[in-house]
Amino acid sequence: MELDRILSNLVENAFTYGAPPLCIATSRHDGRDRLSVRDHGKGMPEAHFARALRPFVRIDPARGGDLSMHNADGSGLVVVLDFPLRARA
Repeated sequence: MELDRILSNLVENAFTYGAPPLCIATSRHDGRDRLSVRDHGKGMPEAHFARALRPFVRIDPARGGDLSMHNADGSGLVVVLDFPLRARA
């Protein structure tokens, strides 16, 4: 449920503040599942990153989820969520 809310917020913000196309991707990287959302707008001044990430402080560090953002090469903003791989039962 939380992931759905986070992804919905990221997509809504990308459409509101960024520009199309919007790219959503999943991958495995360094033993973690990765979800990334990228828009192709102007990006964001790095000085604003900490303030923009404030709503996400509720992510439980014990679960191992990491959230980061950076301006994409060329144009746009990229938000990346990394989660530890879960062992299958």
